Amino acid sequence: MNLKSYSIGDEVRALSAPLVDARGLGFFDELEDACYELFQSYCKKLGIELSYPGPDDCIDFYIAKEIQGKILDVITESGIQINYNDDNQERRFMDLTNKIETLKDNLSQNTFSLSNTEKYETIRRIGGLLLERDNIYGTDLTENCFITSDNESYNEVVGFLGDETELLDTQGTPLRIGDTITLYYGTDREYDRTVFNGLVSQKMIVGTKAAKTADFCDYNPDKNQSAGFTISRFDCKEFFLKSIQNETESEETEMSL
Repeated sequence: MNLKSYSIGDEVRALSAPLVDARGLGFFDELEDACYELFQSYCKKLGIELSYPGPDDCIDFYIAKEIQGKILDVITESGIQINYNDDNQERRFMDLTNKIETLKDNLSQNTFSLSNTEKYETIRRIGGLLLERDNIYGTDLTENCFITSDNESYNEVVGFLGDETELLDTQGTPLRIGDTITLYYGTDREYDRTVFNGLVSQKMIVGTKAAKTADFCDYNPDKNQSAGFTISRFDCKEFFLKSIQNETESEETEMSL
């Protein structure tokens, strides 16, 4: 499954699956020890002496779990969900996520065999599933689909922002859709290019000694100019909501006639 980008705190970026599996027995046991050691360090810094009814190395699990709970809260506030018990909500969240990923894969892998109508209908369906998934935990996650066009009849899906590719820059850095690489031609000619399926190849990267210079989180549409096509970005949820609005307006118009 493709990892997604999340913002944690003020500036931290994290890559994670939308739902992290933490169902294993004792999954956090070692981390509870670390949480309690952190508590002890704060007490020592503040001059607070701790005493125990039993051995000095025992752990107060109430304290450890409270600290651990706050850390997990910070993570889930970013939109990352954690599967603790495999309950109905978690299973539904995972089922919707799998459906979204399946539709994305079909759209990307079969872009040449799908009609333009089928491509845009798939984007619409992805948007509807994203909204349904958001309603489970109150998240607000999106998928941005890129389509290249010759402004006539040619349309090709070239990836979803942040998704993994099989490409590596010349430093061995894995590249994602929307990353920026700088291509070097000789000693005085440089070009920026956005990473998209079909528009950037490993041969091109090696031949121009290309290196990643910006992350997909900082995607800049101005870097697309050298790609030779018009590249449009579709927010799948916005596309779905716009289509619903258009259908409603069309029905209202028909009723008024």
